[in-house]
Amino acid sequence: MYENLLTNLFEGYPFMTSKNELTSYEFMKTSIKENKESYVFEIEMPGIKKENIAIDLDGENLKVLAKNNDDFALKEGEKLLLNERTTGTFKRNFYLGRHFTHDQVEATFENGVLKITLHKAKEENTPTRVEIK
Repeated sequence: MYENLLTNLFEGYPFMTSKNELTSYEFMKTSIKENKESYVFEIEMPGIKKENIAIDLDGENLKVLAKNNDDFALKEGEKLLLNERTTGTFKRNFYLGRHFTHDQVEATFENGVLKITLHKAKEENTPTRVEIK
């Protein structure tokens, strides 16, 4: 109840997302899990083809890009009455820090879910006392 009140209150203001717009955060819903050996990202990407997904590791950041540029061409004599299908480019950026190894990254895409496994770095940080001056 209150969620709709707040959504309606801010709808239309600059830099606010309208409830009718689909953002990358809404489209690419993400779960991040941790176990002893790795971090596992599971990102929903309904309707996206595997060849239209790019994963980049840039320093301490994981960048995921998905494109859905399906052509919804109409046949002769057809007219579009309703289109709720989403097209466009969607991006997510995740700050990871230095807790993983770049050379041990695995990714799979099955049933509209992208699964990225980042293996943890083996080196452990040694505790350090910082001297106050």
